[in-house]
Amino acid sequence: LTMRLQKLRADVRLFASSRAFRLLESRLMGERQTLDRLREQARRGALDRVSLARAELMRLRAQLNALDPSAVLERGYAIVTDASGSALGGVSTMQADDRVNLRMRDGTAGARIERVSPNESPRKDR
Repeated sequence: LTMRLQKLRADVRLFASSRAFRLLESRLMGERQTLDRLREQARRGALDRVSLARAELMRLRAQLNALDPSAVLERGYAIVTDASGSALGGVSTMQADDRVNLRMRDGTAGARIERVSPNESPRKDR
């Protein structure tokens, strides 16, 4: 058994000093460098995607905030609703003596419509 072990050790030393071993070792080192480079590219790519997604999220959040009805109320506007709570978008659905609610930034007030006067030339852009 000892002889066999010594023979195997000698074979390993011989192979380790051979040109084939050095070529394999060199190729392995090159592949390791390639793998390290690809790993770093993947890491940077993932960080870039997260950064872009974060920027898009911030943009969408700002857009959502701008469209939030409570943001409109904070700027001094009111939302007019009928008795069932449905928002009224124009005077065409209102009549004199209708009861409405005016929702403002600090609360809600009840109101009664005294008169309805549609614009002579309604805006086309809204």
